[in-house]
Amino acid sequence: MSDEASFLQTIIANPEDDAPRLVFADWLEEQGQAERAEFIRVQCELAKIADEYDPRRLDLEARARALLRTHRKVLSPLGTQLKKCRFRRGFVEQIEVAPDFFLKRTAKLFGLAPVRELETHVQRHEFEALAASPSLARLTTLNLGFVWLGDFREAQSFAGQLKTLLESPYLTNLTTLRIRQQLIPRVTEAEVRVIVAAPNVAGVRTLDLSSNHLGVPGAEVLARGPYPAQLTGLSIGGNEIGNDGIRSLVDSPRMAHLEKLEVNYNEIGPDGARALAASPHLANVRVLNLSRNALGGHGIGALAASAHLKRLTALNLADNQQPDAGVPAFVAGMRLEQLQSLDLSDNQITPDAIRALVNCPGLAKLVSLKLRGGNLADLDVRELAAGPHLARLRLLDLSSNHIGVTGAEALAASPHLTQLRALKLGGNTIGDAGVQALAASPNMANLTTLSVSEITDASVKAIAASPTMAQLRRLTISGMGVTIAGVQAIANSPHLSKLTFLCLYNTKTMRTSKPAKALAARLGEALIFDRDDLQRAYADGLL
Repeated sequence: MSDEASFLQTIIANPEDDAPRLVFADWLEEQGQAERAEFIRVQCELAKIADEYDPRRLDLEARARALLRTHRKVLSPLGTQLKKCRFRRGFVEQIEVAPDFFLKRTAKLFGLAPVRELETHVQRHEFEALAASPSLARLTTLNLGFVWLGDFREAQSFAGQLKTLLESPYLTNLTTLRIRQQLIPRVTEAEVRVIVAAPNVAGVRTLDLSSNHLGVPGAEVLARGPYPAQLTGLSIGGNEIGNDGIRSLVDSPRMAHLEKLEVNYNEIGPDGARALAASPHLANVRVLNLSRNALGGHGIGALAASAHLKRLTALNLADNQQPDAGVPAFVAGMRLEQLQSLDLSDNQITPDAIRALVNCPGLAKLVSLKLRGGNLADLDVRELAAGPHLARLRLLDLSSNHIGVTGAEALAASPHLTQLRALKLGGNTIGDAGVQALAASPNMANLTTLSVSEITDASVKAIAASPTMAQLRRLTISGMGVTIAGVQAIANSPHLSKLTFLCLYNTKTMRTSKPAKALAARLGEALIFDRDDLQRAYADGLL
């Protein structure tokens, strides 16, 4: 066995440990493979930084992308053999392949990298062969999709095929199971019965059955178990479970280990919210997604006043068909003292709601506030900017509102927003004067991410000329008044040298211009011009 093969075997045998990876990186550098060594070190460091707007994280992400773009073949032979794979901590850990490819190439795949996650779309006749593969023993995460080419009526249930796979004698190390469906066939009560009865699912900590058709019966079966035995993450958004389904789940002692619960888009109303708030089994939940339901003011108020949700750090109440997002009721009974992230997007936020929000001492730990599509006007933003309890905010998303110059100027002048790292104002008409106020404000000196729209070259030049904007890594601008002159200003700016992502969507710029080519050489795939670029950026996790 070669030295490199020996290192790889140690890494594969200890997938959670950074030490063997970093020792291998040192060895690679000694062998003259500096790029591969750097890639491993960069991604290991990247994995330690959770804040997505931290400038160090953004710089490391950009460096990893640059290395991968120019040295992919050197970084991993496996990475060149797969159209879709994901590198983590310097090595390919997630692959997306057809079952046939997985079965034929398993030995080589698993000998080259610590692959632990498989995403695959299975046809009906492939379940048995996949279940018989000893290579399943390596997997800790299985993302399962289905391709049905036969009779539509046969696609209504695939419980038998799923049972064959989940009862495989080799699929014994699963900790994450995802079966997210958008089309036929979907997971129903029958498939949930198979999942909860499979001993191989006993060790699963994260279960994602989003966008299926569980309904109330499926939720009731999931609540009874017996497996998974100690779920810490459950995602069942888009399953029409309603009030009865959520009540069955939260009344189950089997939910006592949950730290993350996503039940968005499930027709849950005030009664369901009250049941959730009253459940002692949710005392460990830290992340709760209830977006796209109809909780109502009373339901939202019950959540805020819950004696059992005191560990909650992130709450998503977006698009809840509530004129004021239930904010007055939410604030009146506020007991969620650990809350750090609040999403109230796509609700009609009233001035009274804004006033209640900014004057709530219980929200003093917020670092992320999203009010996208809230019908906010300048007066609302002035209230927001004056709120002393929002001084810890790192992310403020005010996209798609009715904010103009006055609102932007209030944000720029606020002494309470000096910790902001991300400010999202796309879909507003703050104009050149608004952008210029932001660019000139020393209160915005920590921004790493900024998005603005409906602007001209004057705005772009103001950003490019401002020393205050020197920490920007991600810049999104749109407006038919932005031309090649604006792009030239960005390319030549000494203050925007740290940019790692630039979106020029819906502008009058051309990728063939000289300044655009210069930026493309620097940013690669992180330079966005059109819809195709946007779709690719979303697929690659850039947005």
